[in-house]
Amino acid sequence: MHVLWGCLIVAAGLFMLVCGRRKSDFVVYRLMAVRSKILWGENVHRFYQIVGVIVQFSSNAIAPPFAVTGRSRDSLDIESWNLFLSGIRKTGGLIFR
Repeated sequence: MHVLWGCLIVAAGLFMLVCGRRKSDFVVYRLMAVRSKILWGENVHRFYQIVGVIVQFSSNAIAPPFAVTGRSRDSLDIESWNLFLSGIRKTGGLIFR
């Protein structure tokens, strides 16, 4: 289930990145951009490009422990967390799959 949410968050980040890059006229993006333009002014598209990248990478905070072990949340135990944390220590950061 968490992998599903991770994928949906990556899709939302990709949506913001692509729409911000193309300055899209898609209805959902236009609604978001108009609301954000109050605060960000003419930099609203750059804002959505940056936020899109941040959202994509932050989705790894939801999915990695489950992606590393291949187990569901119900069967997650201390061994799984130790495996996950050892992967972080070895790579010096989050594990991206």
